[in-house]
Amino acid sequence: MLMGAACGALIGLMILSVTVRPSALARANGDGAQSPFATSPRAYVPITLNNFMSDALISGELGMNPGRYEQMKRDAAMGVYDRPCSPSEHDPNTWHTLVDPVKKCHYNHHHGDDPSLVDDIFGPVGAWFGQPGRSIAYPWQTFPISDTETNPNVDKPANVKWENEAKHEGFIWIVRRNQMCDGGRNCVTDFRLQAHFMSSHDAPVRFHSFSAELRVCADAVRKAGCGLIRTGGWMNYDKLFIPPASEDCWVSFNAAYDGNRPDLLQHVVEQANWRQLFPASGLPGGDEPPFDEFRCHKVITPEQVRANPRGMPNAAEWWGHIPDIRFRILVWNPHANVGRNGLSTTPHCSPTDATCRWTFSRFTAEFDYVVPVHDSLDTNGDGIADARGFENRVHTGAPPQNCTRATEKCVPYEYAGMRVGAYNHDLAPNQTPLDYDITPAGRPSWIQWFHPGNQIAHLDGQP
Repeated sequence: MLMGAACGALIGLMILSVTVRPSALARANGDGAQSPFATSPRAYVPITLNNFMSDALISGELGMNPGRYEQMKRDAAMGVYDRPCSPSEHDPNTWHTLVDPVKKCHYNHHHGDDPSLVDDIFGPVGAWFGQPGRSIAYPWQTFPISDTETNPNVDKPANVKWENEAKHEGFIWIVRRNQMCDGGRNCVTDFRLQAHFMSSHDAPVRFHSFSAELRVCADAVRKAGCGLIRTGGWMNYDKLFIPPASEDCWVSFNAAYDGNRPDLLQHVVEQANWRQLFPASGLPGGDEPPFDEFRCHKVITPEQVRANPRGMPNAAEWWGHIPDIRFRILVWNPHANVGRNGLSTTPHCSPTDATCRWTFSRFTAEFDYVVPVHDSLDTNGDGIADARGFENRVHTGAPPQNCTRATEKCVPYEYAGMRVGAYNHDLAPNQTPLDYDITPAGRPSWIQWFHPGNQIAHLDGQP
C-alpha cells in the first residue's frame, strides 16, 4: 500500500510538472512578463519536457506516460494539431493516438493506450508473433462469414475483407503496469492487451480478435516468481444485453437467467446459434449460468448524455472467455446505444456538438476471475510453466496441424517462467483511465469515424 501511495503521489507531481501554463514557464525561465503564448496560439512552439516519469514507476489506470499525455493535451489546446491528417499520412498497421506529434496533425480515431509502455517487460510490440514493430492487428484477424458463428475455424473466403481492412478503427490497446490483486499473491502485474472492440458498431458480432501479453508474479510486491504469458485468438462474447443504465451488467444479466429478475430477459438479444463456448461447468456446448460471455450495452438517455458529457462508468462492458484466458472490457463513453436489431443507433454526439464527448475514448480491462496456468503447461515436472505451441482461433477442439509460424489459423502461445496455479487481477480502486479524446475544449470532437462518410477504413456493412 505504501508503494502504491508513493507512486500515486509521484504521478501527481509529474502531472503538475507538465501542466504548468506556458506563461508561467516563460517567467520561470527569465523571459519577459509578456509571453508570446498569451497573444497568439499560432505562435506557440511545443516545449519538450524531458523529466517524464520513468515508465517503470507507472501504475494504476495509466496506460501512457502521464508526462507525454499531458504534453499532447497542452499542445492540442495551443493549436499544434489543428490540421487533419491526410489518408496518406495514416499507416493502418501502426498504433497512434488522436494526434501525430511528428506530422503535427490529428486523426479521426485513436487506438488507446501506448503499447510501448511495457516494451522493457515484453520486448518490441508484435515480436512475439513474428512481426516486430507491427502495432495494429495480427495474422489471426476475424473476417465476415456467417459460418464463423458455429465454426470459427473455417477458411477465409478470398472476396471478404480482413478485420483491419473493414474495421480498422476498432483496434484498441489497453496497457497497464504495476497492477495488484487482493493479498498481493499470484497477481497479474503487467499486461498489454490489443482487442478489437468497435464501440457500438460491433455489438451484433459474436467473435472478435485479441492479442495479450501478461506478466504474472507469485509475489506482486517484490516482483518475485514472475513469468510471461502470450496468447491470442478469437474471443467469444456470445449474447447481447441492452439493459437500462441503472442496471449492473454482470448482476442483471445473470439474474435474468437464474429466475431472480425474469423481467430483464426482454433486454437480451439472442440468435439461435449463440451459446457460451465455455460455461461454468467447463463442458463445451452447454449454456448454463453463471454467464461470463456477453456484450452489455446500457441504454443511455439524452438527459444522461447532457448531464455526463464525457461519459459514465461502465456504460458498456464486454465479457469474453476462452479456456486459458478471460477478461472484461469496460467503456465509459460508447458512441451510441444499441437497438434490438443489434445495430448501433444515432450517435450520442452530433458532428458539430462542441461539448459532447461520447466518442469511445476511455476504457479499461480486467482479467476475471483468474488466469489459469495448468499443470499441463509444466512440461518437465518442475512446477514451472514452460510451454510453447500453436492453438486454433478459439482454443477448443483439435489444434491446428503443421504450424511453424503465426497465420490466420495458427495462433501462437507461450507460457514461460511462472509457477503453475491461478493468477488474479483487480482494477485499481478509485481511479479512471486516461481519456484519449484530447480535442481542444469548445470544439466538436476530432473523433468522427463513426459518423457516415468519416471512416478511414470504411464501414461497409461487413461484420
